Amino acid sequence: MKRTLLAGLMLISFSASADWVLIQPHAGSTLKSRESKKDEKLTLPQGPIEAGGKPARSIQLRGKVGRLVWKNPKGKSTQELYDSYAQELAKGGFKPLWACAGKECGSAMEVPLLGRVPSSAEAHYAIAQLVRREQGDAFAALQVAPAETTLLLIEVSATPEQNELAVREAVAAASKVTQPALADALARDGHVALGDILYKPGEVALRPEAASVVKQIAALLDKDSALKLYVVGHTDSQGEYAHNVALSKKRADWLLKELARQGVAKSRLKADGVGPLAPVAPNETDEGRSRNRRVELVKQ
Repeated sequence: MKRTLLAGLMLISFSASADWVLIQPHAGSTLKSRESKKDEKLTLPQGPIEAGGKPARSIQLRGKVGRLVWKNPKGKSTQELYDSYAQELAKGGFKPLWACAGKECGSAMEVPLLGRVPSSAEAHYAIAQLVRREQGDAFAALQVAPAETTLLLIEVSATPEQNELAVREAVAAASKVTQPALADALARDGHVALGDILYKPGEVALRPEAASVVKQIAALLDKDSALKLYVVGHTDSQGEYAHNVALSKKRADWLLKELARQGVAKSRLKADGVGPLAPVAPNETDEGRSRNRRVELVKQ
């Protein structure tokens, strides 16, 4: 039995919950219901369920929950449907925590919003985790039953340790962005990237810990009066295309305005955003997506 677990996240507005909590259903499926809850507590099985309805291992979560239920297309086995959703939830970066089918799940237990797990001898259940730095991790709980498929997507708050780590990483990355380093990269490659770690997720401005980056770019332009730059924003391929292009352009525009405040003539800069159109790494992995989220300085 296949255990390829979970992938292919699609962004969509989901009121009162996350902006990313919808995946593409299997072809021919029909959406039965969709709901969201702002603050929900859940206990999800992460190991075989023992007699009496208690799992050998479980994970307790609290946070925003999105719930999606699809009516399954006729003529499709739960194995085929599970494989499809499994393949959908891995490209989005989810890592498997546990999966089972029918008797492999042990006994059965009631899970709020998910129902009886497993719901039948043919049902498949899986739980997976997406590590998201200071955004807080996300979890997916999936049950594929003969008649319908239910998916829970849970966002939990970031821990203080995650926030502190993100700050330390940003400080370390910003310290490497110096006028000499920028000049060397432009001379060698014709462009240089400001990495994703210098930004908070989804925000336009550089992090406060990376404020020195603007000054170093301004010093670069001050030292070379003939230098002109394109400022180009980039994103990964996750989410809606229009949203990604808009975010990438806003980041580029913000940097141009900040450089102008440092005394750089706007005539020496042109800003634009291309969203996911120019990746430098595959978008199928966490590392690749992180590399693709960047703002590049390009010699004109």
